[in-house]
Amino acid sequence: MIQLYLMDTDKASLSVYQTLFDMLSSDEKVKITSFRLESDKRQRICAELLIRYLICQKIDVKNKDLEIKKTAYGKPYLPDHPQLCFNLSHTKNALAVAIASAPVGVDIEKERSIDLQIAKRYFTKQEYDWIIADPRQNLHRFYEVWTKKEAYIKCIGKGLAIDLKSFNVLNDSLEETFKTLYLPPYILSVCSLDSMEQIPPIIMTPAELLHLTKLFI
Repeated sequence: MIQLYLMDTDKASLSVYQTLFDMLSSDEKVKITSFRLESDKRQRICAELLIRYLICQKIDVKNKDLEIKKTAYGKPYLPDHPQLCFNLSHTKNALAVAIASAPVGVDIEKERSIDLQIAKRYFTKQEYDWIIADPRQNLHRFYEVWTKKEAYIKCIGKGLAIDLKSFNVLNDSLEETFKTLYLPPYILSVCSLDSMEQIPPIIMTPAELLHLTKLFI
């Protein structure tokens, strides 16, 4: 069964982010310090610690012993624990982490106005026609297709090396591999062959993350 964690990364005091930052590795601190926007720094801090905390809990290892590698396409994986799959996504002030026992991909987006010509350019004809069929829902439908496509290419682990027009997320053969959640102003899609019956999101705050990470760092 898939477990899904969500976090608003912009709702905590500066002292919380500073304490979380102090828990990071030296290499990670250097990367984060180079970010220009404070919101990007906060997001990266929370993402790094949340995903490491969740993995450590799942496989019962200490953070210092946890090794995360990346494939040639940039997908992170655990070389010593291939049975545990995970994926991370972020958008403005929010992030999502999905953990499963089968390959999994997740994408979260904040809905905002967009030029629908993007859909015509990158999506299949069926997907584009479905998006524009209802003018009242075309923006919402755009983000549903977009998040499903992103989740799919992340699930199979090849990222944008795959042409987005080469597969159709409205196809019946793919339908059961997706779950889409609407959390205004965010929309989120998960793709996996793991159980999709129920994916109740677990909402976590940076302050809660701080309390939990103190137990494993």
